[in-house]
Amino acid sequence: MAFSSLHQQILQQNNASEKFSVYARQPDHGTATHAVVLLPAIAGVNEYIAGRAEQLGRAGYLVAVIDYFSRAQAKPDLSTPERINAAVADIDDRRVLTDISHTLNWLGELGIDRAHIGILGLCIGGSFAVLAASSADSPACAITYYGQLRNLHPSPSKPRDPIDVAAELKVPLLGHFGDMDRLISTQDIANFSTQLRSTQRHHEIYTYSGAPHAFDEWFRPAIFRPIASSEAWNRSLAFLDWHLRARR
Repeated sequence: MAFSSLHQQILQQNNASEKFSVYARQPDHGTATHAVVLLPAIAGVNEYIAGRAEQLGRAGYLVAVIDYFSRAQAKPDLSTPERINAAVADIDDRRVLTDISHTLNWLGELGIDRAHIGILGLCIGGSFAVLAASSADSPACAITYYGQLRNLHPSPSKPRDPIDVAAELKVPLLGHFGDMDRLISTQDIANFSTQLRSTQRHHEIYTYSGAPHAFDEWFRPAIFRPIASSEAWNRSLAFLDWHLRARR
């Protein structure tokens, strides 16, 4: 279904051995002049992510979906909560941020100005979106869907928590969180918002009543929340439209 519109691109870092994949979805009409870098949840590139890429393409964006697991050429085992935690711990945040930077540069080579590129991340991708938005090499705006604000297992490969970079935010940020998220406490969401306000960072943070972690994942009926999902998506499209197109 939606996978048919995704086309694999192999990007290469400075070291020839460092290659990774992105999946590109062209906009439905005209030449690509605006883009969204889409960062998947820990499950990686699947039909759900392809579906969201499809919707962004229909909205007029070139979409670049980063595949965290392309180097290993296999997705991790996510059959138990312990294995999910292990898979998250195995991803090097620094490497993903470098991949994001290379993807932004690649989009620039295609003729898309950095001022017209946003980033949208879900779950672990949402954490990366916050980190990328706080880096020197940031896109024009960022959206996080329930990105964890604290690393459960701090390590050298995860040197900073997203909650700790709020004061360094470089671009407008939109955040979507559920108040029944077992991985992100309402206190952390409140603290994150307070830091963003106190440092006068441009942000819009929404908390959805009764929504658990991953409330946007329609293929998981036990946790999918259709109203929260619809409201978050409409807000995301409005946010991207304003920051990447309308105000330019």
